[in-house]
Amino acid sequence: MIIFNNKNGQAMIWVIVAIAMVAIIILLFIFRGSFTSISKKTEIENPINFIESCVKESVDDGVDVMLPQGGFVNPKQIKKYNNTKIEYLCYSVNYYEKCVIQHPVYLQEIEKEIKNYIEPRVDECFNNYEFEMKKRKSDVLISPMKLDVRFGNGKVFVKIDREVTIIKDDETIKIENFDFEINSPIYDLANVAIEITGDEALKCDFDNVNYMMNFPRFKIKRFIMSDSTKIYNIVDLDSGKELNMAIRGCAISPGL
Repeated sequence: MIIFNNKNGQAMIWVIVAIAMVAIIILLFIFRGSFTSISKKTEIENPINFIESCVKESVDDGVDVMLPQGGFVNPKQIKKYNNTKIEYLCYSVNYYEKCVIQHPVYLQEIEKEIKNYIEPRVDECFNNYEFEMKKRKSDVLISPMKLDVRFGNGKVFVKIDREVTIIKDDETIKIENFDFEINSPIYDLANVAIEITGDEALKCDFDNVNYMMNFPRFKIKRFIMSDSTKIYNIVDLDSGKELNMAIRGCAISPGL
Protein backbone atom coordinates (compact mmCIF):
# COMPACT_ATOMS: atom_id res chain seq x y z
CA MET A 1 0.00 0.00 0.00
CA ILE A 2 1.29 3.47 -0.95
CA ILE A 3 0.82 6.16 1.71
CA PHE A 4 1.00 9.84 0.78
CA ASN A 5 1.76 12.64 3.20
CA ASN A 6 -0.75 15.49 3.30
CA LYS A 7 0.94 17.72 0.70
CA ASN A 8 1.65 14.93 -1.74
CA GLY A 9 -1.87 13.53 -1.28
CA GLN A 10 -3.53 16.85 -2.05
CA ALA A 11 -1.33 17.34 -5.10
CA MET A 12 -2.23 13.90 -6.41
CA ILE A 13 -5.96 14.57 -5.97
CA TRP A 14 -5.68 17.77 -8.01
CA VAL A 15 -3.79 15.94 -10.74
CA ILE A 16 -6.52 13.26 -10.92
CA VAL A 17 -9.26 15.92 -11.08
CA ALA A 18 -7.44 17.76 -13.85
CA ILE A 19 -6.99 14.58 -15.89
CA ALA A 20 -10.70 13.72 -15.48
CA MET A 21 -11.77 17.19 -16.63
CA VAL A 22 -9.57 17.00 -19.71
CA ALA A 23 -10.98 13.56 -20.53
CA ILE A 24 -14.55 14.83 -20.24
CA ILE A 25 -13.81 17.79 -22.53
CA ILE A 26 -12.26 15.47 -25.13
CA LEU A 27 -15.27 13.11 -24.98
CA LEU A 28 -17.70 15.98 -25.37
CA PHE A 29 -15.79 17.19 -28.42
CA ILE A 30 -15.72 13.72 -29.98
CA PHE A 31 -19.43 12.96 -29.44
CA ARG A 32 -20.72 16.48 -30.03
CA GLY A 33 -22.29 15.40 -33.33
CA SER A 34 -24.17 12.50 -31.69
CA PHE A 35 -25.60 14.69 -28.93
CA THR A 36 -26.71 17.27 -31.48
CA SER A 37 -28.43 14.54 -33.54
CA ILE A 38 -30.28 13.16 -30.49
CA SER A 39 -31.37 16.66 -29.51
CA LYS A 40 -32.75 17.32 -32.99
CA LYS A 41 -34.65 14.03 -33.04
CA THR A 42 -36.40 14.82 -29.76
CA GLU A 43 -37.81 17.92 -31.41
CA ILE A 44 -39.98 15.68 -33.62
CA GLU A 45 -42.77 14.34 -31.46
CA ASN A 46 -43.36 10.60 -31.63
CA PRO A 47 -47.03 9.83 -32.43
CA ILE A 48 -47.13 6.51 -30.54
CA ASN A 49 -47.98 7.98 -27.12
CA PHE A 50 -50.50 10.36 -28.68
CA ILE A 51 -52.32 7.56 -30.52
CA GLU A 52 -52.11 5.09 -27.62
CA SER A 53 -53.88 7.50 -25.28
CA CYS A 54 -56.62 8.03 -27.84
CA VAL A 55 -57.01 4.29 -28.56
CA LYS A 56 -57.29 3.50 -24.84
CA GLU A 57 -59.99 6.13 -24.36
CA SER A 58 -61.94 4.81 -27.36
CA VAL A 59 -61.74 1.18 -26.19
CA ASP A 60 -62.77 2.09 -22.64
CA ASP A 61 -65.73 4.12 -23.91
CA GLY A 62 -66.83 1.29 -26.22
CA VAL A 63 -66.60 -1.33 -23.48
CA ASP A 64 -68.62 0.87 -21.11
CA VAL A 65 -71.37 1.16 -23.73
CA MET A 66 -71.38 -2.53 -24.64
CA LEU A 67 -71.20 -4.38 -21.31
CA PRO A 68 -74.53 -3.24 -19.81
CA GLN A 69 -76.28 -4.15 -23.09
CA GLY A 70 -75.05 -7.72 -23.41
CA GLY A 71 -71.86 -6.90 -25.31
CA PHE A 72 -73.37 -4.87 -28.14
CA VAL A 73 -73.32 -1.19 -29.03
CA ASN A 74 -76.80 -1.37 -30.57
CA PRO A 75 -78.52 -4.53 -29.30
CA LYS A 76 -81.33 -5.80 -31.52
CA GLN A 77 -83.11 -8.73 -29.81
CA ILE A 78 -83.59 -7.16 -26.42
CA LYS A 79 -85.24 -7.25 -23.06
CA LYS A 80 -85.53 -3.93 -21.30
CA TYR A 81 -84.50 -4.01 -17.65
CA ASN A 82 -83.89 -1.01 -15.41
CA ASN A 83 -84.13 1.24 -18.49
CA THR A 84 -81.33 -0.70 -20.18
CA LYS A 85 -81.70 -2.62 -23.45
CA ILE A 86 -80.13 -6.04 -22.87
CA GLU A 87 -79.40 -8.49 -25.68
CA TYR A 88 -80.77 -12.04 -25.52
CA LEU A 89 -77.88 -14.51 -25.78
CA CYS A 90 -80.24 -17.50 -25.70
CA TYR A 91 -83.94 -17.34 -26.60
CA SER A 92 -87.06 -19.38 -27.24
CA VAL A 93 -90.36 -17.78 -28.12
CA ASN A 94 -92.32 -20.88 -27.07
CA TYR A 95 -93.17 -22.13 -23.60
CA TYR A 96 -91.39 -25.15 -22.07
CA GLU A 97 -88.81 -25.30 -24.88
CA LYS A 98 -85.10 -24.92 -24.31
CA CYS A 99 -83.59 -21.71 -25.56
CA VAL A 100 -81.55 -21.50 -28.76
CA ILE A 101 -78.17 -19.79 -28.62
CA GLN A 102 -78.46 -16.53 -30.56
CA HIS A 103 -74.78 -15.67 -30.81
CA PRO A 104 -72.78 -18.87 -31.42
CA VAL A 105 -69.61 -16.87 -32.22
CA TYR A 106 -70.11 -14.41 -29.39
CA LEU A 107 -66.45 -13.48 -28.84
CA GLN A 108 -65.89 -12.72 -32.50
CA GLU A 109 -69.05 -10.64 -32.59
CA ILE A 110 -68.05 -8.41 -29.71
CA GLU A 111 -64.51 -8.07 -31.08
CA LYS A 112 -66.13 -6.75 -34.25
CA GLU A 113 -68.37 -4.47 -32.18
CA ILE A 114 -65.35 -2.85 -30.56
CA LYS A 115 -63.53 -2.57 -33.89
CA ASN A 116 -66.49 -0.84 -35.52
CA TYR A 117 -66.88 1.47 -32.53
CA ILE A 118 -63.26 2.60 -32.25
CA GLU A 119 -62.25 2.70 -35.94
CA PRO A 120 -63.65 6.14 -36.82
CA ARG A 121 -62.47 7.50 -33.47
CA VAL A 122 -58.93 6.22 -33.98
CA ASP A 123 -58.89 7.68 -37.48
CA GLU A 124 -59.82 11.02 -35.94
CA CYS A 125 -56.91 10.60 -33.50
CA PHE A 126 -54.49 10.48 -36.41
CA ASN A 127 -56.13 13.54 -37.96
CA ASN A 128 -55.74 15.42 -34.68
CA TYR A 129 -52.10 14.40 -34.47
CA GLU A 130 -51.46 15.66 -38.00
CA PHE A 131 -53.13 18.97 -37.15
CA GLU A 132 -51.03 19.42 -33.99
CA MET A 133 -47.79 18.63 -35.78
CA LYS A 134 -48.53 21.05 -38.62
CA LYS A 135 -48.97 23.77 -36.01
CA ARG A 136 -45.40 22.93 -34.99
CA LYS A 137 -44.21 23.45 -38.57
CA SER A 138 -43.78 19.71 -39.27
CA ASP A 139 -44.96 17.92 -42.40
CA VAL A 140 -46.91 14.73 -41.72
CA LEU A 141 -47.81 12.05 -44.27
CA ILE A 142 -50.36 9.40 -43.20
CA SER A 143 -51.30 6.34 -45.25
CA PRO A 144 -54.72 4.58 -45.22
CA MET A 145 -55.47 2.66 -42.01
CA LYS A 146 -56.04 -1.04 -41.39
CA LEU A 147 -57.22 -1.81 -37.85
CA ASP A 148 -57.71 -5.14 -36.09
CA VAL A 149 -59.01 -6.01 -32.61
CA ARG A 150 -58.41 -9.21 -30.68
CA PHE A 151 -59.09 -10.31 -27.10
CA GLY A 152 -56.95 -12.02 -24.47
CA ASN A 153 -57.10 -12.55 -20.72
CA GLY A 154 -57.64 -9.10 -19.25
CA LYS A 155 -56.62 -7.43 -22.51
CA VAL A 156 -57.91 -5.89 -25.70
CA PHE A 157 -55.20 -5.99 -28.37
CA VAL A 158 -55.45 -3.26 -30.99
CA LYS A 159 -53.22 -3.57 -34.05
CA ILE A 160 -53.04 -0.64 -36.46
CA ASP A 161 -51.22 -0.95 -39.76
CA ARG A 162 -50.64 2.63 -40.86
CA GLU A 163 -47.55 4.45 -42.03
CA VAL A 164 -46.88 7.83 -40.47
CA THR A 165 -43.99 9.93 -41.76
CA ILE A 166 -42.96 13.10 -39.88
CA ILE A 167 -40.59 15.57 -41.53
CA LYS A 168 -39.11 18.52 -39.70
CA ASP A 169 -36.07 20.45 -40.92
CA ASP A 170 -33.61 17.75 -42.03
CA GLU A 171 -35.04 15.02 -39.80
CA THR A 172 -37.48 12.30 -40.89
CA ILE A 173 -39.19 9.73 -38.70
CA LYS A 174 -41.28 6.90 -40.17
CA ILE A 175 -43.52 4.58 -38.12
CA GLU A 176 -45.41 1.75 -39.79
CA ASN A 177 -47.19 -0.17 -37.00
CA PHE A 178 -49.04 0.82 -33.86
CA ASP A 179 -49.73 -2.14 -31.56
CA PHE A 180 -51.38 -1.55 -28.20
CA GLU A 181 -52.55 -3.65 -25.24
CA ILE A 182 -55.49 -2.13 -23.37
CA ASN A 183 -56.41 -3.50 -19.95
CA SER A 184 -60.05 -4.62 -19.97
CA PRO A 185 -62.08 -7.52 -18.49
CA ILE A 186 -64.45 -7.78 -21.46
CA TYR A 187 -62.90 -11.07 -22.66
CA ASP A 188 -63.18 -12.63 -19.20
CA LEU A 189 -66.75 -11.45 -18.67
CA ALA A 190 -67.73 -12.69 -22.14
CA ASN A 191 -66.39 -16.17 -21.34
CA VAL A 192 -68.55 -16.32 -18.21
CA ALA A 193 -71.54 -15.28 -20.33
CA ILE A 194 -70.75 -18.11 -22.77
CA GLU A 195 -70.72 -20.65 -19.92
CA ILE A 196 -74.05 -19.38 -18.61
CA THR A 197 -75.56 -19.50 -22.10
CA GLY A 198 -74.33 -23.05 -22.68
CA ASP A 199 -75.81 -24.36 -19.42
CA GLU A 200 -79.10 -22.57 -19.98
CA ALA A 201 -79.39 -23.98 -23.50
CA LEU A 202 -78.61 -27.50 -22.26
CA LYS A 203 -80.21 -27.67 -18.80
CA CYS A 204 -82.49 -24.61 -18.59
CA ASP A 205 -80.46 -23.51 -15.58
CA PHE A 206 -77.09 -22.23 -14.42
CA ASP A 207 -75.65 -22.82 -10.94
CA ASN A 208 -74.32 -19.35 -10.23
CA VAL A 209 -73.61 -20.12 -6.54
CA ASN A 210 -71.31 -23.03 -7.36
CA TYR A 211 -69.63 -21.03 -10.13
CA MET A 212 -68.84 -18.17 -7.75
CA MET A 213 -67.35 -20.62 -5.25
CA ASN A 214 -65.01 -21.96 -7.92
CA PHE A 215 -64.29 -18.55 -9.45
CA PRO A 216 -64.51 -15.95 -6.68
CA ARG A 217 -63.33 -13.22 -9.02
CA PHE A 218 -66.91 -12.99 -10.34
CA LYS A 219 -70.19 -12.13 -8.68
CA ILE A 220 -73.25 -13.36 -10.60
CA LYS A 221 -76.78 -12.24 -9.83
CA ARG A 222 -79.94 -13.48 -11.55
CA PHE A 223 -83.32 -11.77 -11.85
CA ILE A 224 -86.36 -13.64 -13.20
CA MET A 225 -89.01 -11.52 -14.90
CA SER A 226 -92.72 -12.14 -15.40
CA ASP A 227 -92.26 -13.60 -18.89
CA SER A 228 -89.65 -16.06 -17.56
CA THR A 229 -86.78 -14.01 -18.98
CA LYS A 230 -83.68 -14.29 -16.81
CA ILE A 231 -81.40 -11.29 -16.53
CA TYR A 232 -77.88 -12.25 -15.49
CA ASN A 233 -75.61 -9.59 -14.05
CA ILE A 234 -71.93 -10.63 -14.05
CA VAL A 235 -69.53 -8.46 -12.04
CA ASP A 236 -65.76 -8.65 -12.39
CA LEU A 237 -64.68 -7.86 -8.84
CA ASP A 238 -61.14 -7.00 -9.94
CA SER A 239 -62.24 -4.09 -12.12
CA GLY A 240 -65.82 -3.44 -11.02
CA LYS A 241 -67.06 -3.80 -14.61
CA GLU A 242 -70.44 -5.49 -15.15
CA LEU A 243 -71.90 -7.44 -18.05
CA ASN A 244 -75.67 -7.92 -18.38
CA MET A 245 -77.25 -10.64 -20.51
CA ALA A 246 -80.77 -11.95 -21.12
CA ILE A 247 -81.94 -15.58 -21.38
CA ARG A 248 -85.43 -16.94 -22.16
CA GLY A 249 -85.85 -20.71 -22.27
CA CYS A 250 -88.12 -23.36 -20.71
CA ALA A 251 -90.56 -20.57 -20.02
CA ILE A 252 -93.59 -21.45 -17.95
CA SER A 253 -97.02 -20.47 -19.25
CA PRO A 254 -98.78 -17.77 -17.21
CA GLY A 255 -101.23 -19.11 -14.66
CA LEU A 256 -99.40 -22.42 -14.15
